[in-house]
This record gives sequence, structure tokens and C-alpha cells, in this order.
Amino acid sequence: ELHLNPEEWYHSPEMACGSDEVTDYDQLREKIDYYLNGGMISPETLRNREKIIDLWCDRVDGNASLRFVDGIDKFLSRGPVATRRFYWSDIKTHMLYYAFIFPDYRLLDLRLYRNRGRKIDKLGRTDKYFRSRDIKYWEDRIRPLLQ
Repeated sequence: ELHLNPEEWYHSPEMACGSDEVTDYDQLREKIDYYLNGGMISPETLRNREKIIDLWCDRVDGNASLRFVDGIDKFLSRGPVATRRFYWSDIKTHMLYYAFIFPDYRLLDLRLYRNRGRKIDKLGRTDKYFRSRDIKYWEDRIRPLLQ
């Protein structure tokens, strides 16, 4: 777990406990050398990894995809397809979104990425926020399956 900025909000001690956590190059080099020279993962770290897998992956039996597809099938077969109706309150919601929330996201992007066109943050990671175009893409892919 390469943790360069301890004050950043995206760090998860719960997830990091299943890894060796390093905060600088010297620690990273030390861990790499340790494992390349036959070092073993501690039993405590292995137990923490199993806890993380149990928490996030349910059962590790090779059938997760089948359970997921069965869940989607059960959900879709439960009842009638939802229909979209127009409500005047939708206009108000969109106006408020574009007046207040959308600009705030844009300001966050400028602070986080420190650039205008590229979506790479100050640590070199690509943008992970859901955008309207992402939602539209998946809605367009899923909509034919629901009708």
C-alpha cells in the first residue's frame, strides 16, 4: 500500500491492513528487497486480507458472477418495467443542479487536477468520478434490457 500523503482523504486503514504500508521510497525499497530475498507475508496480514475478501467479496467459491447474474434476473423478473414520467419538479431539480452543484464539481476538479483539459490528479491517477456521460452510457446500454 503506497501511501504518499497521510493527510489525504482517500486512505483506508481498513483496506491497508491487508498490505505492507509504505510512505516513502526507502520503505518501498526495503519491502521490495525483503520479498525478493524470500521474505514471507506475516500471518496477521494474511488474516487481514481474508477479512477484507470476506467483507467485500462474500464467498470466494468461483461463482460470484453467477450469483450476480441470478440477482439481476430475479430483480428484472419481479414486476413491470418502470416508466419515466415528466414532473415539473424535475425542472427545478435540474436548475438547482446546474446553478449550484455542477459549478462546485468544476471548482473541485480545478483544485484537484490543477489543470483544465486533462483528468489526472496531482498524484498521476486518472479521474474516478462518475460523470453525466458515464451515467448516460450505462443507461443507454441497460435500457434495451429493461424493455
